[in-house]
Amino acid sequence: QLSLTSTDADANSGPELDLYRNSSSPADADLMGKVTFRGRNDNSQDVNYGQIVARVEDASDGTEDGRVDFRAIIGGTEGTFMKYHVPSGNEVVFNDGSLDIDFRVEGNGDANLLLADAGSDFVAIGESSQINSGKLNIATSASDAVLSMLCRSTTDSHHNKIVLQKSSTDSGNFAATADGEFLGSIIFRGVNGSAVSDIGAQITAKQNGTSSSTVQTDLLFNTTENTRMTIFSSGELGINTTSITKGMLNVNRSSNDTGSPALNVSGDGSSNAFVSFSDTSNTTLGSITRSGSGTAFNTSSDYRLKESITYD
Repeated sequence: QLSLTSTDADANSGPELDLYRNSSSPADADLMGKVTFRGRNDNSQDVNYGQIVARVEDASDGTEDGRVDFRAIIGGTEGTFMKYHVPSGNEVVFNDGSLDIDFRVEGNGDANLLLADAGSDFVAIGESSQINSGKLNIATSASDAVLSMLCRSTTDSHHNKIVLQKSSTDSGNFAATADGEFLGSIIFRGVNGSAVSDIGAQITAKQNGTSSSTVQTDLLFNTTENTRMTIFSSGELGINTTSITKGMLNVNRSSNDTGSPALNVSGDGSSNAFVSFSDTSNTTLGSITRSGSGTAFNTSSDYRLKESITYD
């Protein structure tokens, strides 16, 4: 056993262990020193159970860089579970050797405040398992699961953003997305009566055409896994239809919806202007109004409300 003892009564450094390599030709990648924790296994063999290893990354005067590796034996194989080095950008790396070593941070009341699962390649907050194949999983117990973003800025254009980016390539730079390609979805899931996780509603962005300057995209709104409304890239709105026949608003009533109107406008018992027609200067040209139990069609001419008439 080695014991280093200092009897100094000041605030200066206490006992020091100095591993000094006084090389006459220092060079990059030189091993500076190693602390090894060695013991025996149950077969009377010596085993290095842990090591701290220091190396020179850059021996150039004025730009010296060092590297420190923390190693341990895992499943009978020695591996680096944490290291600090410079070439990759002044970083501390956990599990650089691609071992099955999870990284976990405990909170005061949460054993899985943050978990990086190396074996299954996912990150979880408040959870130890992967949810719906997610790369990032957030879960709580007996409380709301809240993802909160706060933007502090006096600039009006600064705001919170959630960006869903799609690129048609597995790596490298961006590659153009194609007509019909799904760009992203927001999915609301619940649990059905068979205790199976199921989709309740979904908002999906789907590319519609290609362009060198824009990404033409339709926005689809689904409930119970059926498309109920579509906002098309050209600005039209389709309700219960995925295609536009004419006009800016298309409402399709299913053949099963007998007895129900395709469009219903309701209000209280007072006078209401349900539909208003105006020009580009916002001057009203006509309207459909309701007063009590009556409906009035208001226009500059009444010939539209009559049958069998002739006009120039």
